[in-house]
Amino acid sequence: VRPMSELSETIAREQIRLAVLAVPAGAAQKVADAVCRAGIKGILNFAPARLHVPEGVTVRPVDMAGKLQELNYFINANADDSKKD
Repeated sequence: VRPMSELSETIAREQIRLAVLAVPAGAAQKVADAVCRAGIKGILNFAPARLHVPEGVTVRPVDMAGKLQELNYFINANADDSKKD
């Protein structure tokens, strides 16, 4: 984790190609714009927002709420199975 003021320098120096966005929806596009300007080519987006990025940048959204709901389902199913034994 680094300050945003060091973003471009760090991405260039470390030859970083991928970014993980885990920011509020209202900040997601601004952060995506910044990482794209810095040279990022792929974004894993945990923010509940649709991102608009330049051609050549790939975005993969992650539905955190959906994944938590799925996890809760399996936890409850496992608990129900153990009660049957």
